[in-house]
Amino acid sequence: AEQRPISDMTGKWRTTGEMGLDVVLWVATMTVAVNARTMPEWTPCAGGLTQQDLATPIDFTVALHPSNTNELDRILLAVSNPESSQYGHYLTSDEVVRLTATPFKTVVRVQAALSPAVCRNRGDSLRCTATPTDLTAVFSAQFAPFVNTDGGRSVVAAAPLVVPSSIAPDVVFVSGLTELPWTPTRPAVVFPQSTEGSAQEVVVVPDSIRLTYNISESEVVGTKATSQGVAEFGGANNELQTDLTSFGAATGLGNLSIDQRFGPPNDPQADLTEASLDIQYIAATGRGNTNWVWNSQDWMFEFATSLVVAADRPGVVSVSYAWSESEQCHGLPGAVNCTGTDNAGYINRTNFEFQKVGVLGTTVLVASGDSGAHGRTDKMCLFNPKMHPNFPAASPFVTAVGGTQYSGPVSTDGITSPICQGGKLTMPCAGSGVEVTASTDPKCGKQKSRITSGGGFSEYSAQPPWQKEAVAAYLAQSAAIPPAKLFNAAGRGYPDISALAHSYYVELNGKAGYVDGTSAATPVIGGIVGLINAHRASKGRPAVGFFNPLLYKVYSADPTAFNDITQGSNSCTESGCSCKEGFSATKGWDAATGLGSPNVGRMLAAIDTIDEARENLAKQ
Repeated sequence: AEQRPISDMTGKWRTTGEMGLDVVLWVATMTVAVNARTMPEWTPCAGGLTQQDLATPIDFTVALHPSNTNELDRILLAVSNPESSQYGHYLTSDEVVRLTATPFKTVVRVQAALSPAVCRNRGDSLRCTATPTDLTAVFSAQFAPFVNTDGGRSVVAAAPLVVPSSIAPDVVFVSGLTELPWTPTRPAVVFPQSTEGSAQEVVVVPDSIRLTYNISESEVVGTKATSQGVAEFGGANNELQTDLTSFGAATGLGNLSIDQRFGPPNDPQADLTEASLDIQYIAATGRGNTNWVWNSQDWMFEFATSLVVAADRPGVVSVSYAWSESEQCHGLPGAVNCTGTDNAGYINRTNFEFQKVGVLGTTVLVASGDSGAHGRTDKMCLFNPKMHPNFPAASPFVTAVGGTQYSGPVSTDGITSPICQGGKLTMPCAGSGVEVTASTDPKCGKQKSRITSGGGFSEYSAQPPWQKEAVAAYLAQSAAIPPAKLFNAAGRGYPDISALAHSYYVELNGKAGYVDGTSAATPVIGGIVGLINAHRASKGRPAVGFFNPLLYKVYSADPTAFNDITQGSNSCTESGCSCKEGFSATKGWDAATGLGSPNVGRMLAAIDTIDEARENLAKQ
């Protein structure tokens, strides 16, 4: 989750963030729900900048205007349309960078104006570093030190940045100079010693995923030539191989490993909950594939750009983080973390980076959020009843993943995981059952979800052609949608697909934990896409890359490739049901659960049929 400084009217600063995760601490018969990370408070330092502060370089990004935007759009549509003869003909990183590079004379002019900052040219953006003294001269901004309650120290701009007039027309935005770092902490998470009197509560383990989503190892197996990964943000880079090993043994999956890393190394002082959940379930679901951990120190533009310019990257990336579209550029008072543009500008420029990632053949999956259609910026609907879509889930160029939960009786047949045979777990492991929209609404089922599936319509991104038919059918059902004034019906609708998001077993520092969240659903779908890529590779076919055009084509060809979710809505938030409007689940696509959850066996068959039709046509 991204850092979000907000004033608490006491002269201190605290950071807030949205992520597809909810952790529940159960001790004896008491339950403590932790709905957001424990955030440190930031306080201005007395005494101002020290000599060490003045000499310590700060990294920042300058986004420039790219070239050939229409051509990149055309290429993405060609390589991701499963009916196109160019399907799967992806470009290399060098080809993408050359295609979209800002004119060199512009880059030189910008670099000169930023001197003495040292900048690395990434084609249509610069990654720069400079000391506060130099930055004050370049941007006419004063810098100040802050400390937090965890003992961290950071130097950020305490007044608006001013982009030099000589290069202002060349710069889309500057980021990285006004944000306070987010340093998350978590309490230990253990399993309950009681079931709170509920006979309906069950635990999700990898067997549950396999049985619920029709994943058969006789049909599809992973391969080390196929890669999948998880992205972590805000210093949540504490992925323990020991926990992953224990998880593999406890679930009967054998050796599961972190094979590749990008970004900052593992930090034993950082939070481990999100990263552990992510890597354990993408590795378990896409078992046999090569597993990456991609640690990003910055927000979505930097993350997407890092994928584009990297020498290597995973074929699938699961992202469990999001924040309101309308607050992408919030920072300190009088300043923004994307100086030079606004929320729409930041989102559009970042969407272009996600298009590049798609042209490279990498699938990006993003959690839709845990606080319903309203999000975490107004969880009680006290200020504005209008919906608050999340970014990057609402980007047209990622696959957004919503959340479901079991409802009613749940089968425990077919479970073979050793941990489910007694011992650490005090509740039965789920085998399969009927899914409904994950929601905190007590009417949704006897299972007690701590989250509500995010979903809705983008305020900034237009509805893409591949989903227009499915979305139009949903919008025609007036009883399923809120009043028109509360959302942008012409915007990109999300999520695209869903998976279970309640009661996941995880290993956390040697202890068994229990987690809710669309950030549980997203790595599961990531592992499934990894398996689809492995299946395609076995037939000499390319990875699916940008998944959405194929996903909606599969639905059109065979709706039974999805388990249709027709019950529940996302009107509630993770804080309860004070909000009265939201999007209801219905037959077909909806803005609560997308197309539904996957039936992997049928999905593979439908994809094979689509591929064969294209290949046969090419032979004629």
